[in-house]
Amino acid sequence: MKIKTLLFPFLILLTLVVSYTNRPGQEDYLRKVLSELEKIESASYNITHMSIKAYETEPDYVEKYFIMEFDHPADSTIGASYIELGEENGLPLLNFGYDGNIRVLTYHEHQGLIIDDFTHRPLPFRPVNPPFFNHVKNIIRYMLSTDDHIRIEMEEREDHLYVKLTIDEEKQVLFFGKAHQVENPYTDPLSIYELWISKENDLPYDLRIEMTNYTVRHTCSNVKINQLKAEEMDLYAYFPDGYEIRDYGQKQHTVPDINGLIGNRAPDWILKEWNNQPVSLKDFTTKVLLINFTGIGCGPCLVSIPFLNGLKDHFQEDELSLVSIETWSRKTNSLKSYAEKYAINYPFVADEEGVDKNYTVNAVPAFFVLDQDRVIRKVFTGYKKGTTDQEILEAIHALL
Repeated sequence: MKIKTLLFPFLILLTLVVSYTNRPGQEDYLRKVLSELEKIESASYNITHMSIKAYETEPDYVEKYFIMEFDHPADSTIGASYIELGEENGLPLLNFGYDGNIRVLTYHEHQGLIIDDFTHRPLPFRPVNPPFFNHVKNIIRYMLSTDDHIRIEMEEREDHLYVKLTIDEEKQVLFFGKAHQVENPYTDPLSIYELWISKENDLPYDLRIEMTNYTVRHTCSNVKINQLKAEEMDLYAYFPDGYEIRDYGQKQHTVPDINGLIGNRAPDWILKEWNNQPVSLKDFTTKVLLINFTGIGCGPCLVSIPFLNGLKDHFQEDELSLVSIETWSRKTNSLKSYAEKYAINYPFVADEEGVDKNYTVNAVPAFFVLDQDRVIRKVFTGYKKGTTDQEILEAIHALL
């Protein structure tokens, strides 16, 4: 038996003993909070969503919505239904909705709605992000009942209780209703959930979720409990007038074929590294150039780095050059941290001019093999360790 298996129950017990012995009644208080959450049949509130990408310190986005949430015990997905509204010209505008049968995704720039009835993907659960009170209720229920390897830390403050849940399982733990262990082979599976619980009404008002490749925070305000009527959960009533309605499996628009560039000269560009040094396509004079489009926080992109770092050992200096274009982050401190952590030994530049669009890149990683005239000869999308490596090497050798 592994040492980890033997030690974990003791470590968990020690953590709980320290937390609860020093602060009597805190476990009972969590049960009280859970009881209060279970009394919520409906809630309306303002929510602020904040997201921070891996290796960044500033939010990637901050969005504010008005939520109408309804307890829905008959729903086996998350046990809730809800409508998320934004605002346009002072009027409410549907952003997202789930009624127990369908979820509705909005694309306001195209004046379109996508209806997903969950028949297009064979997943073991429906990937519906839960509304705030349903989410925190299931997190606390999990904390009080799970046999997983967890650590709970609590700190009592003047007007609230701070709770930190650290889950150390072999897979990431996400909450779609109940807890689900989700396979993610590209990142550390450590999962952290932080709650801020008001002493005034014994309800959580802030939730922070930290995974290896992202951090999100949901802050709740202007809460009204059990004041909504059941008939207000009419998702179809919030469909914007004039919007085109499509099924989830129906393509909204034609995506340009990335292989359509093969045989054409590569679009030119001038970009900058994290140290503000300019790098251009014309700077490279080797017989072959490999351009890698990547994204900080993309698992397959991360797995490909050792292969890319090792390429210079396979070729002479005049034979091959490599440049990586970061498409998910524009912040120099993120590029610097990422490059240093993974010892990237090739130019790593930020895409500030929509170069990925010029190369019809819709997903990363993507690899373009260019000949000496900078004509695109091969394109590879996605990354499978060993297989993609060999395909890229063969394409390079064919041009030497």
